[in-house]
Amino acid sequence: MIKKDIYKIDNLLITIGRILLVFSLLSTGCSMSTNSLTQDWASWVLPLSAAISLLVVGGLIRHKENQIIAIWNILEHSTEVSMQELMHNTGFERPFIQQALLLINRRGDAYYVWESKNDIIVDGRLRTTLLSVPQCSNCGGIINQTLTLDLNQRPSCPYCGKMVSTGQINQLKSEAIDKIRTAGARQEAKGFSIWIFIILFVVFWPAAVAYAVWKSETLQGLWGNR
Repeated sequence: MIKKDIYKIDNLLITIGRILLVFSLLSTGCSMSTNSLTQDWASWVLPLSAAISLLVVGGLIRHKENQIIAIWNILEHSTEVSMQELMHNTGFERPFIQQALLLINRRGDAYYVWESKNDIIVDGRLRTTLLSVPQCSNCGGIINQTLTLDLNQRPSCPYCGKMVSTGQINQLKSEAIDKIRTAGARQEAKGFSIWIFIILFVVFWPAAVAYAVWKSETLQGLWGNR
């Protein structure tokens, strides 16, 4: 199964936030031991405020990521899913699910298409991936028919006239689907530079947080999802 990490930047924000939180707690402890908590306020207030901000933003992004992954997990175990059924099972509204599909497809690990006519979501790769049926499971005759994975009707044998068994078709489809679902290429956050993030963080950490959120494209639909 594909390891799902939609945004990636949430990992960075949470990790740095935890480090700063530990540093601020240590600074607070040192200031309290020397009775200089008020005088040395900058040594613990600044890293503490930065840590809290990073953890909050990173947590919000991760929460949104987990919601998208919940949709992805359902789609991953089926070749097609009814939009109404998906909305009912997840509690998410249609616009949020459509936005989630765009984010999932952008990664390159999967490609899902919403068919407005039938109001279903299908694995788009089934339309372009070809399925080869070498021989008839009934008479053993050589068929060598090439079909798409989203075929609606089973092919028939030109020798015995019978349709290829459902079991044979399902086995071939299962093997092909497993291959295309494990061959996805990962994509990093578009245009995100760790060096720009570090420089901004050193100069003015709120700008670094804003940069990370902007590049991860999480603002769109971040709040209204239900």
